[in-house]
Amino acid sequence: MGKATPEEKLEKLKKKQEQIRAQFQKVAAQKKAVDRKADTRRKVLAGAVVLKACEDDAGLKKQLWDLLDKNLVLNKDRVVFGFPARPEPPSPKA
Repeated sequence: MGKATPEEKLEKLKKKQEQIRAQFQKVAAQKKAVDRKADTRRKVLAGAVVLKACEDDAGLKKQLWDLLDKNLVLNKDRVVFGFPARPEPPSPKA
């Protein structure tokens, strides 16, 4: 077989480019999953430390509960901490 034509070279390079793009996307997704897992772990640990500190500090507990009550807007999140449900906002009319 002779030398590859420019078109054949381009096609081969295009396939290689697609393979590299797929590899890049796979590794990027893996990194994102690792980062997300680490972020979740940090949040869980920070929350555990603060909740433990609230057991011994009534002032801190009140501050935390006030912050949670003010900032938790989804009723499914509010119920986790025993807060009353908030009324659902009216649906926008089309």
